[in-house]
Amino acid sequence: MRNLITALTLAALCGFTGYAQKTPTPDAQLGAIIRQAEVELDFEGAIPRYKTFIAENGTNKPLTAKAYYHLGLAYAKVGSPEARTAFERVTKEFSTQKEAALARTQLGTGASDLNVSRIWTGDRRTWFSRVSPDGRYFIGSYGTEPGLVLYDTSSNTYRHLTTFNTILDCFTPDGKRIVYERNRDDGPPELGIVNVDGTGERAILSSNEYSSIEPSAISPDGKTVAVGLLRKDDTWQVGLVSLDTGKLTFVRDNGWRDTYAGNFSPDGRWLLYYAQLSKDAPNDGAVYAAAIDGSALNTLIPAHAAPAAPLLTPDGSRMLFRNSLSPKDLWSVRVTDGKPSGEPQPARSNIAQFLGFTRDGSLYYHDDVDDQGIYVADVDPTTWTMKSAPREIPRGVRDGQISEPAWSPDGKILGLAWTRPVAGGADDGARILLHSFDGAPDRELSTQTRAVNLRGWSPDGKSLVIVDWDKGLRLFDTATQRAQVILGPTPQIYLRGSVWDGKAVFYPTFDSTGPLGQPSKDRADTVRLMRHDLQTGEEREMFHAEALRRGPSGPFSVVLSPDGRNLDLGFLRPNGQAKHVLLPVSGGEPREIPSADYKSWTPDSKALLFIKSDEIWVQRLDGSAAYSTGIRLNGLGSPSVHPDGSRIAFTGVTRNQQVWAIKNLFPDTAAAKR
Repeated sequence: MRNLITALTLAALCGFTGYAQKTPTPDAQLGAIIRQAEVELDFEGAIPRYKTFIAENGTNKPLTAKAYYHLGLAYAKVGSPEARTAFERVTKEFSTQKEAALARTQLGTGASDLNVSRIWTGDRRTWFSRVSPDGRYFIGSYGTEPGLVLYDTSSNTYRHLTTFNTILDCFTPDGKRIVYERNRDDGPPELGIVNVDGTGERAILSSNEYSSIEPSAISPDGKTVAVGLLRKDDTWQVGLVSLDTGKLTFVRDNGWRDTYAGNFSPDGRWLLYYAQLSKDAPNDGAVYAAAIDGSALNTLIPAHAAPAAPLLTPDGSRMLFRNSLSPKDLWSVRVTDGKPSGEPQPARSNIAQFLGFTRDGSLYYHDDVDDQGIYVADVDPTTWTMKSAPREIPRGVRDGQISEPAWSPDGKILGLAWTRPVAGGADDGARILLHSFDGAPDRELSTQTRAVNLRGWSPDGKSLVIVDWDKGLRLFDTATQRAQVILGPTPQIYLRGSVWDGKAVFYPTFDSTGPLGQPSKDRADTVRLMRHDLQTGEEREMFHAEALRRGPSGPFSVVLSPDGRNLDLGFLRPNGQAKHVLLPVSGGEPREIPSADYKSWTPDSKALLFIKSDEIWVQRLDGSAAYSTGIRLNGLGSPSVHPDGSRIAFTGVTRNQQVWAIKNLFPDTAAAKR
């Protein structure tokens, strides 16, 4: 079944194309910050960069006004009261700039509260679809559990209202009842109704003629529900159903045209709906206002509306819709007596799915938030199975991409590769982050390059082994922040798969020349594992195989055991099947081991760790079956075992849902009077 209101994803407000300039102009710098905030959703990381930009470019009024305005948007997104201060500075200090009008819209006429506020944060398995007219309740679903879930904001409690598989739903105008579509395995689709306290559940309409009965809105008098009806012959109708009698009447018959019913005008005379225009363009349609009495049909948006339910503001003066030409944004058009008045205008960016308006005119919407973090779990040092639940490591930076945790030889520091956006695309976005477990603050080390891979520590614990994508395999001194090249890049060497044991570099290479992966990632090639002696310069082949040039981790994934005796080699055969072999560093025949995407060794060099279904698994090399550590987390990656075997560090993603409310989206409109 479809979701009645389709997802509105995130969009860039400005058309900057990114990291092309070596010496970035102020325009490019600001564009990169806006992109970081409003495309990559790193609002917290962008805020200090906006401040720095303003301090450095204060004499450029157009750019400073723009920076203050987007700073205000970032503050609003994280729920900070500083948003109002930023918008007010734009209106007072830059009144002649175009951002002043936008800032006034954000502030609202006479508004005393922030325009944007975060209402709720919770488990990603919770998905809300509607807000009650008074803003007290959200309704939706939880995970794969059947039934309608109601969340009460006043008590922060959840309650299952039904046991049916519910699809779409809406509140009655008084907020006391919910109308919803419910499906049973042994019967036709039904239109049901239930009180918010869980009582009074009953079916309003049941019909074998339809595959789906989608409720969209209740009429202002509370007597009728608008529905989108999908017949079993895949044709669509827009209808009205009496809540008392279940009588169905038809407003429009749309044939094959995919249809979404919308809501009513405040006077109940008009009903909105979306309909597809062409079979060749399933994501492009029009929005209409149909008179309930059948006397008129007006086109509000003749084309380029995206498939979603159109939504009138509570006072009926504007209609919100998704534009198929910019489907990540919310657009609006003025409406007068069921007819359009003026041209469509962009209304808001960065809105995932709206839950509807409340009586005071606030627009509620849903947002997905993925927060990447570094986690540590205590484990049994003999089995590496979990002893305590994963706990997140507090860190002083939240922006950018954190990856590849690596314990120092003494186990006191965790090194992390950290790549973050940099203004104007300057080639210094790659950092090393050192997290100490003795309470000292995190250390940020600049590698002066655009991207690195962290390949571990030097035996003395003073340097990190990094792969600089431009400069080769390097030894990075954590005290001086200077790097020396161990092995430079060539077209044939795949340095991102290389490892160093203090004496030699082991790296994959391939026979054909040209950029890795060209002309096709599926092309087979002779891939070789080479040993480069750093003292003598001697090159020696240790292993070769016919393999695809692009496997899950490159031509070869190479992982060196802590005792320096064995290498795990992983690659894809030409038929696409994975193969892993254990290769003695001192020489000898390779031994095939069970295939998995191995990430690291255990400290005793007797087992390898891999990830399966967001869970860390152990594969011993004694031939026994693999088993789970019990460590599980969304987006889990890059496990690294502490030298004493007592802890495993890894990356993970905390996936939350959030509900936000925007007040005074259109400050010149009034809330509906009911």
